[in-house]
Amino acid sequence: METVWICTVPNEANSSAKASLESIKRATSDATKTFDFYPLDIPELAHGTLDSLIALSDELHKLGPSVENMVKKVERQYFDIQEAAGKKASPLKVQEKTVDAYLHHWEWDFARYQHQGKKLGDIVNQIAAQSSTADEELKKMLAVHADKGATLAAWQRKKTVNLGTSDFEDFLTAEQVKGTEVLDNDHLLTLMVSMPKHSEADFLDNYCGSDSNSGGWKSLQSIASYGAASDRDSLKGSPVVPGSAKLVVEVDGQVMYAVTILRGHTLPGRMDDCTSVFTPGAAVDYVEPTKKAFKEYRITARVFSMHADERSLGVDGQVAKAQAEWNTSASTIARWNAAHFGDILSAFMHLKVIAAYVESVLRYGVPVDLCSTIVIPLPACSVEALATLTDAVMDVRPQLAHDAVLEEEDDDDGHLAYVLQTFSVCRGVGEIAAA
Repeated sequence: METVWICTVPNEANSSAKASLESIKRATSDATKTFDFYPLDIPELAHGTLDSLIALSDELHKLGPSVENMVKKVERQYFDIQEAAGKKASPLKVQEKTVDAYLHHWEWDFARYQHQGKKLGDIVNQIAAQSSTADEELKKMLAVHADKGATLAAWQRKKTVNLGTSDFEDFLTAEQVKGTEVLDNDHLLTLMVSMPKHSEADFLDNYCGSDSNSGGWKSLQSIASYGAASDRDSLKGSPVVPGSAKLVVEVDGQVMYAVTILRGHTLPGRMDDCTSVFTPGAAVDYVEPTKKAFKEYRITARVFSMHADERSLGVDGQVAKAQAEWNTSASTIARWNAAHFGDILSAFMHLKVIAAYVESVLRYGVPVDLCSTIVIPLPACSVEALATLTDAVMDVRPQLAHDAVLEEEDDDDGHLAYVLQTFSVCRGVGEIAAA
């Protein structure tokens, strides 16, 4: 940020603005240099009535901070987005110039801000609308960019694979899927079961629900019914097909096997002797009880499901796709900020010039005959610069002294005998670079 002042004093009779400025410069020549003068030519603006000027002055005090914040927002977003993208950001410019060069040779933009035959309030409203429109556009782009970032972060998190919870597309390749027989019919279903590597041997010994005295997972043995049709539940056993376990993948101390299970059985139907209506028997499901039984032994069983489009990309492909979309969005925002920074900063400067003009008319009256200049105090010299400038103005315009209400410790421009607009301007280099 750079401190900028706009100073206006009335010209003496038969004296030009250039002569008045030279007089002020000569009055500061013996003092230690604490600031630089730059020319400021304010065109003849339609100032309107006293009431309209007072109302406009109040409006300018409210609008100024809003437009200033918009300039800061555009600059900050530009450098933040470039930093996040890992790119070196070029300094922002105004009308193809650096901010310093723009301020040192400031001119009214007659093409954008037509002032002839136009009320000052209309120009101010134009600037307000310009800033508001830019703010809305930036908010929409940032919202879309945030969504892109959330998608990218979600895919990056999926690179930390958990075989029990991650989508199958995250860790299985097309070749692995092709080499695994997956059944899904009326009678048989393939489940993918995952577990820590240290549980693999126990699983291979017991996944069929062995009923040997040496051990076995008893929960599986009570799921399937193998008895005669008249009494199916007389013989219980495991629904898992013996010898069906096939290793699918091993990732970071985890293993996944494919096992085939019976889907279930159907109970006998019943014929009503009175109505001769046949009622089909109910279906008994084995799938959910099998999942539950595996869960007791810290094994996750899931039905296999994989989308062809995501399978072709895999998690790495999805990360690359999301990253490319994020990069495109970031580049769009960076270009937008670079293009609009100059426009919004120019609008802000025109607003401050209008504010200086309005305060000058209210302070000095009409006809309007002003010497105006841009003053840029040197860093850390604001207090000394204000004292030097005030002494110089009072020296060349002593008639203003009786209007002064000066307090030695107070440098508020509202207490000065002349008009001094003080504000800060973004230099287009970012806070880090500026520091």
